[in-house]
Amino acid sequence: MVNIIKMDMYRLFKSKSFKVVLIIVIILNLINGSIDRLSTYLTAKSVAEGEEPVVWAKTIAFSGFLKKPVFYFDCIMTLLSIVWFSHSDISHGYIKNIAGQLPKKGHTVISKFIVVGMHNFLLLFVAVIAQTIGYLPYCSIDFGDDLGNGILHFWIKWLLLLAISAIIILFSSGLKSKNAATTIAVVMGGKIMTLTYMLISAGIQKIPLDCLKDFNLSKYMPDSLMTSAEPDVKRAILVSLAIIVVFMTATVKIFNKKDVN
Repeated sequence: MVNIIKMDMYRLFKSKSFKVVLIIVIILNLINGSIDRLSTYLTAKSVAEGEEPVVWAKTIAFSGFLKKPVFYFDCIMTLLSIVWFSHSDISHGYIKNIAGQLPKKGHTVISKFIVVGMHNFLLLFVAVIAQTIGYLPYCSIDFGDDLGNGILHFWIKWLLLLAISAIIILFSSGLKSKNAATTIAVVMGGKIMTLTYMLISAGIQKIPLDCLKDFNLSKYMPDSLMTSAEPDVKRAILVSLAIIVVFMTATVKIFNKKDVN
């Protein structure tokens, strides 16, 4: 098992797609400070006379970067990188040789999941560092303000991203559908499901039960929790663990039953 994990790590970190995604994530987060500064400047210019002026913050807390390490496009790229990695051994045909070295074929899925966890941590960490560097020319960074809470939410975002990854692995490896996995990566990474969640929530709220009158599906979906700066910690952990257990169990069982070719 350890050798398979090492093999998957080598396959991931040597792949061109991972390197390209890593560069894109770095660039997007480096320029985020400049875009934010420009946006604030344009907003300040458009403020009418007599209205409260828009002021650029002279100090920004480092914990803010930890709480929201990735945004929409770089989140999509991170998830697409998982699709390409988790499907590459199938598309290139050498999954058969890898699976033959293990007592159960499903162990290859577990190995992928472990490596994807490393992949996600690296990209989130790099995004935080790039964001910090990108803001340095415009303001000072306060590394002490709310740091503990920031670190907590960084790990929550990592766990939520891992839950979304489990869904992607089911489709890319378990069902061997790269197109479906790609669609899920774009939809969940770009928060495109927001309107759907609102419509489903509205339908559920019409059920004549007091406990459902304020129901909001977005509060229980990993992609929505991922884009929130400070999601409810207990809910985020429970949702993530439930998704990981259900989807990874399903993927392993499906993969064990299917012929590897």
